[in-house]
Amino acid sequence: MRVGYVCVSTVEQSEERQIVELKEKVDVEKFFVDKVSSKSAKRPKFDEMMNFLREGDELFNISRQIYAYHFWRYR
Repeated sequence: MRVGYVCVSTVEQSEERQIVELKEKVDVEKFFVDKVSSKSAKRPKFDEMMNFLREGDELFNISRQIYAYHFWRYR
């Protein structure tokens, strides 16, 4: 399954641009979206996504910086 992770740093920001881009470019089937301050280390949808992913799934995001920032918790 193609899974997308989208994160915006404020409630006022829209995640729609990232979702549309991922749907158009790589046909993502399922999205996990966090709307949280960049100061917060908690990303509930990121955690949910990590529990959802199975072998063979493909993970997509607009910004690799997001992954670098959060994946260290799952090593």
